[in-house]
Amino acid sequence: RKVAFSSGANFGSALTIYGQKAGIQTFFFHPKAASWKLDGNLFESSTAHHISVDKSEKEVKKAALLFAKMSGIQHVPEVEWRVLSTGLRAFLVFEYILKNKIQFDWVSQPICAGYGPIGFYNTAQKLIQEDIINKEMVPKFLGIQQEDLSPMVRAWKNRHSQILPKDIISSPAELPAPALYNTNPEDSYPILYNHLRNFGGQLCSVTDQEYEEYSPLLLE
Repeated sequence: RKVAFSSGANFGSALTIYGQKAGIQTFFFHPKAASWKLDGNLFESSTAHHISVDKSEKEVKKAALLFAKMSGIQHVPEVEWRVLSTGLRAFLVFEYILKNKIQFDWVSQPICAGYGPIGFYNTAQKLIQEDIINKEMVPKFLGIQQEDLSPMVRAWKNRHSQILPKDIISSPAELPAPALYNTNPEDSYPILYNHLRNFGGQLCSVTDQEYEEYSPLLLE
């Protein structure tokens, strides 16, 4: 009946809403720098708790894990859950491809830990193994990070199969997208790297100047 979790904003907000609907008490730990993304109405319920941590993303995660352990409540999600849930999008894409006889060359999204594309390409591999699709149907992946916080992009450009110390830079005080705050996704990057090598793709970064220049046009 109680769960603890950490998030930059979106995932934690979704779990908070789900908890209220399902009668589960929630403890949402998040980085203070991402407070602007939260809707205060989420926490009007007495069972929805909001804990703002003014530290790095790893410390935010540690705080949630420690709180859950000390309180004897469930910490969510397990990594396996995240990969399975993001993999559901692959079914939508490949059903659309097969039904409409259309081919996508690329799929793209901003990445933090990279669980989204990992889930997508894990599912693609299973569909290939079951002869539901062939490898040529699988689109390449274009992953985007902020230039000031882009450990995956730096590792990819340096041709590293895992993130090395030289790929890590400290997060600046202000970022265009503060919720994408992971400075060292060391566990997930090697999996994403293998998918990029297998299915093709690219990781690239966006500068603050590019963000400021193009975001009004995209919003319009």
